Amino acid sequence: MNRPYSAGQNLAWLDPHPDGIRLHRATVIHIQPADQANRWNISTDRGDATVDHTGHSGHILPIGPDIATELYIRGDGYLIHPTIIEHRQTIERDGHDLGLSADNGDDLGLD
Repeated sequence: MNRPYSAGQNLAWLDPHPDGIRLHRATVIHIQPADQANRWNISTDRGDATVDHTGHSGHILPIGPDIATELYIRGDGYLIHPTIIEHRQTIERDGHDLGLSADNGDDLGLD
């Protein structure tokens, strides 16, 4: 089975943050097969992890063109905000600005 990374190769490392996720560039120091099939133990300059055969784990991603561009433009460790919360806050703010209310009341007269 082919290794998903080689020593010296860069990958994307995701760190949780109260306001979202921080995206960092990490460098693979060492990689070896894990005890589980199709898994690899890797050591990086940011920590250790186990990845699958595609190079993914809960907080590690291969660096593709989009991630590489974002890291170049925004810098290492930039904060990614969750978009669902932003959309909900925008909808709530816009609804409030328009005088809309979520209070439906009980005025349908169906009693």
